Amino acid sequence: MKRIAKILILLSIVSTVQYCNNIEVKATTNDDINITNVVIKSQWQQKDGKWYYYDENGVTKKGWAQIENHWYYFDNNGVMQTGWQKIDGTFYYLKDNGEMQGAGWAQIKGSWYHFDEKGGMQTGWQKIDGTFYYLKDNGEMQGAG
Repeated sequence: MKRIAKILILLSIVSTVQYCNNIEVKATTNDDINITNVVIKSQWQQKDGKWYYYDENGVTKKGWAQIENHWYYFDNNGVMQTGWQKIDGTFYYLKDNGEMQGAGWAQIKGSWYHFDEKGGMQTGWQKIDGTFYYLKDNGEMQGAG
């Protein structure tokens, strides 16, 4: 009796699976759907051509932020900055991808600049690796002495 019950159960499962293969599924799309209240966390977001970074609480970063071992600067609206930026009296160079230029020499648009250990542009006479260099007020290297 148990064997017959098992066979009947097996036959019913097989016949059900056979009919499932013939199920037609239809989907529709609606381009007018507006999703709101979505919280973006710990990721970059581009909006109107500007880049923002949302922290683990879904809040845009402002000021200096270290993200994946790189430093970035965001204005008061949370927009990532690029190019030359004067922050608290010091010039910094932020690459096209927003990363701060690190310490050492960097050639930017054909001119050489030197940045200190905090990424600040240096000016005036600087002794670097035993050699004196003159860096103009705009940071460009004028020559070695």
